Amino acid sequence: MSYKEIWWMIIKAAALLSLTACKASQASLPIMPTPSDAPVFSGQVTVGEVTKIALSGDEEVVVSLTPHHTWLEGDVLYTFLWSEENVHPVAIDLPGGQVHDLKTEMSQRQIGQARYLARTQGHPTGEGLNYWDQVHVFDLQSGEETVLGGTGRSLYYPAVSGSIIVWDERSMTSTLGVDIHAYDMATGQTFTITQRPGQQARPVIEGEWVVYRNRVIDDPRNPVADIYLHNIVNGEERLLGTNRYAADATEGVYAIANGRVVWNEWSAGEWQDGKWYEVEPSLHVHELSNGAERILNSSAPLYFVLSGDLLVSDGWGYDLAQDILFDVPRVGNTRAVFVSETRIVWLVIERQSNDTSALEPIRYQLFTASIER
Repeated sequence: MSYKEIWWMIIKAAALLSLTACKASQASLPIMPTPSDAPVFSGQVTVGEVTKIALSGDEEVVVSLTPHHTWLEGDVLYTFLWSEENVHPVAIDLPGGQVHDLKTEMSQRQIGQARYLARTQGHPTGEGLNYWDQVHVFDLQSGEETVLGGTGRSLYYPAVSGSIIVWDERSMTSTLGVDIHAYDMATGQTFTITQRPGQQARPVIEGEWVVYRNRVIDDPRNPVADIYLHNIVNGEERLLGTNRYAADATEGVYAIANGRVVWNEWSAGEWQDGKWYEVEPSLHVHELSNGAERILNSSAPLYFVLSGDLLVSDGWGYDLAQDILFDVPRVGNTRAVFVSETRIVWLVIERQSNDTSALEPIRYQLFTASIER
């Protein structure tokens, strides 16, 4: 037996031991009421009628919203609108759709809890490519904009909590090394969250806790990525779990809100006949206060959104504070969903042509419904 064969057997054995330990741990977790075993929806949390939002202002504006550029606070959607000339940081009052340009109406707006709105900015390379090499942070109180980056590396997926902006940073010519960095708007200091072999990417943050995924290219479990929790104050790290699609998904695999981390646990499964066999996913909830973990859904969806105590998925939602299951309307061709304690907003793709190969910007429509608890 060759050295490579021996080494490969060791790697497989280690992966199987890790999987066995994970299954044993999962089997002991408390299981919460789930859509699959709840006979009826409680009715204690209700979602109102879905209505289309008619945005005021320039009808030709292309709404380019992503979960990394947008948040919903109460009945106000903070985001950026892209026009042919520039990018507008805006606040959209719901459900009416009144659009307020935050650069010109700062003194007329009462800002909510969040102060900063972040987006990526790309620049052409001269080779027909557009690298996202900057993060622009807009201060909702002062109206000033801070530009991060400009070091010749690509910056992706900015997330904000308090005065801390986090993002993942990578080479413009290779995806082998991806690290997570942060900037404190209060102190003006840049610091590193994690920087080690592999791809640490797609961070989300609340307070002093950052959740990210890590994928090692030559990991025999590929395309599985590990999901980590990192404390930016004391450096503590916790391995939360794994997800088969965390390596490629941009959102909906893990989230953090209100002192909880929720993630879609989806391991590689069992090794048989020279390949991995998948196991069913499960939605896990981790309490930051005491480290307690429980399973929300033993047949988890591929996508979910978390805001405060509310988790929303395709056709159903869950109040994590009260353990209440509730019905959520389905809105077709949805690109993203934004949730607050009082409202849901759906970003729906609106194609302008039947020719799906047409080189034109994708336009979106916004739909919304109220949440009553």
